[in-house]
Amino acid sequence: MRDGLKTTTRGEVSHYGDVEPEMGLLCVTDVTKIHGEPGSREALTALQGVSFKVENNLFCAILGQSGCGKTTLLNMVAGFERPTAGQITIDGREITRPGWRNTIIFQDFFLSAYSQNEVQGTTQRCATPNQARQ
Repeated sequence: MRDGLKTTTRGEVSHYGDVEPEMGLLCVTDVTKIHGEPGSREALTALQGVSFKVENNLFCAILGQSGCGKTTLLNMVAGFERPTAGQITIDGREITRPGWRNTIIFQDFFLSAYSQNEVQGTTQRCATPNQARQ
């Protein structure tokens, strides 16, 4: 350690004391989120059966139309909300509350413009704003 910095086993410099700068394996497994009381007339299914993995030190983008559940998913990954069903883990540990390993940095929607063709696969499974209101 020199000047308050630590060299990791891979020769990288770490500013985090004993913690190496790894992001961890994020696993979203069969996640469903229902807003309101499940089974009631007011219940709204925001996400249903979502599964994916993001490997260590990689990132992914979540794209889709307004109202398709992107923010709901991010809120669950951050630990602000719990899934109605399914599981979200980082390195095998279930996310149950906000923490330093599952931090979100919010940005404005206009920072990333994309065309309908680029997100066609994602938008086919997302509800339109009118469907979400019903």
